[in-house]
Amino acid sequence: MLISMPSSDSLIIELPWGQLERNPKFERMLRRRAKIRRRIDTYRRQVDILEKLLHEARSGPDLVLDVACGMGFELLELAARGVPGIAGLEIDPCLCEITNAAAARFQLPVVSFAGDACAIPLCDNSCGIVMSQSFFEHVYDVDRALREQIRVLRPGGRLVILDGNFLNPRLFLDLFVFYPIRTRGKHGGFKWLFGRNKVYENLYGYLPLGRDEAVQTSGWWRRRIARESSLKLLRSGTGGDFTNPGLPRYFRNFLGGCIVIAEKL
Repeated sequence: MLISMPSSDSLIIELPWGQLERNPKFERMLRRRAKIRRRIDTYRRQVDILEKLLHEARSGPDLVLDVACGMGFELLELAARGVPGIAGLEIDPCLCEITNAAAARFQLPVVSFAGDACAIPLCDNSCGIVMSQSFFEHVYDVDRALREQIRVLRPGGRLVILDGNFLNPRLFLDLFVFYPIRTRGKHGGFKWLFGRNKVYENLYGYLPLGRDEAVQTSGWWRRRIARESSLKLLRSGTGGDFTNPGLPRYFRNFLGGCIVIAEKL
């Protein structure tokens, strides 16, 4: 059953989704959605920041590609706010099915397709914006994934990266102390701290290959982008630049996740 387009004040994640087509990841989606709903104000701020970043980065009607879009929550939110031309890439076809079923239910122009982010199934120079959220901290080959995103960007297109921030004390405490408690020692703690760049097989039970929360810093990202001759760095900061703009830059380095924007030359 189709429902009417949500208002601009609504969040898709708060609306009744009904019985979307069930697949092996449907229950996992429900758990993830319930977790986000418990922190709905934080989620709303994240979507607001992402919408602002895309608005600043967009210069034409080109495709906006969300790499590793997961269950597509943000894709749907952005489409509901009128951001056009959005597509998602996700390695798990089951998650793509969930996103596409939700897009059909809410009558939103969103499509999610399956593929490896280290071998994006798109032509060169085919996207105006390539974005990712909490992706590079998990991808098995950072360099290859970054260069694939550059490849599919057109000249003048923007790369938008939102990733974890190693300097954020709240995140560090969670990964070092509470993460191993939640996973009964399987993840987090010293194993995470000294092995976060290691590539694991079957990470979390659904990633064929991946790294366990290999978060970096905004300074690390500045140095990494500088190595790419085809990119011009436009922004390297944190979420604190949006939530606490009045603080000195030094203190903002410890707030929120890393936010990186670069332009393809």
